[in-house]
Order: sequence, then structure tokens, then C-alpha cells
Amino acid sequence: MSGYAVFHWYQPVWYMYNASFPDDRKLIGHWLGVSHQVGQAMCFWILSDTGKVLSRSSVQAISDEELKTDSILEQLKLYDI
Repeated sequence: MSGYAVFHWYQPVWYMYNASFPDDRKLIGHWLGVSHQVGQAMCFWILSDTGKVLSRSSVQAISDEELKTDSILEQLKLYDI
């Protein structure tokens, strides 16, 4: 399945960060596109909260229910400053 069929431009997503236990490994980012010829077959460009563009293979969409919570909405506001 194509990454373009799963995500859309600048969609809020969760991506996995290589942190050691017990740190939270799931971070919020924005999907920027498929990262061709980088890493595994299904790698995606993600915009991190610090403005860094990362290539990650472990990415999932933030659910509609999560997007309605105050904590997630507050985190997403940081991107729009």
C-alpha cells in the first residue's frame, strides 16, 4: 500500500523515537511525504515539534478521538506558532 493512500500532507501523526525505557517513545509530528531511497521500504518524512525533518518507518495516524482531547490539541498548537 502506498504511503500516499494512508496519510495526507501535514497530517498529525505519532512517530516512534528511539528513547530508552521508561521514556515516552511516541511523539507527535506532521507527515510530509514518503522518504524514497531512505531506510526501509515504507519510510516517511516527519516534521518534529522542533522543526527537524526526520525519516521514520514507525508512523501511525492520530485517531479522531485523540484529536478531540485538550492535551493533543495543545501540543498541536505548538506547530502553528
